[in-house]
Amino acid sequence: MNLYIKEMSDNTALLLTDLGNVIATFGSVDDAVQECSDWLQTNDCISDHMECYFAD
Repeated sequence: MNLYIKEMSDNTALLLTDLGNVIATFGSVDDAVQECSDWLQTNDCISDHMECYFAD
C-alpha cells in the first residue's frame, strides 16, 4: 500500500490510501508530507517499499 497526498483548492491537504480512503486532513501540503514521512519511519514501512506520492 502506498499513501497519497492531495492538495485541495483551499490549500489544505488530504492523506489518502491506494483505494482513495482519507486517512487525515492537514493544514498544508508540507504538514502532510512531514506526517507521511514520520508515519512511514515510525512503522518501519520503508523496508516494505511504501512511499508517499502526490495524487493528480
